[in-house]
Amino acid sequence: MVAVNSLVKAGFVRRALSAKDRRKVHIHLTPPARALQIVLLPLAAEVNAIATAGLEPAEVEALRRALRRISDNLADQVDDAPPTADEGAA
Repeated sequence: MVAVNSLVKAGFVRRALSAKDRRKVHIHLTPPARALQIVLLPLAAEVNAIATAGLEPAEVEALRRALRRISDNLADQVDDAPPTADEGAA
């Protein structure tokens, strides 16, 4: 949450309460962040190309699946965690 708080303070993201589940908070990019996205996405693609150089396409896909699963596992833990003080814990 420290990273998200920093991004909010910097004006790159905003929080919005979920209309379906009041325990959830959605994070949205602001216009300044969207402007940076145009610059950063090509750089990210270049870094990914360097990082996966020499790997077969099937290896890259297996890596992406594994990273997606890891990310999902971590997201599940965050969803199950009790709210912190800055998220409205009593």
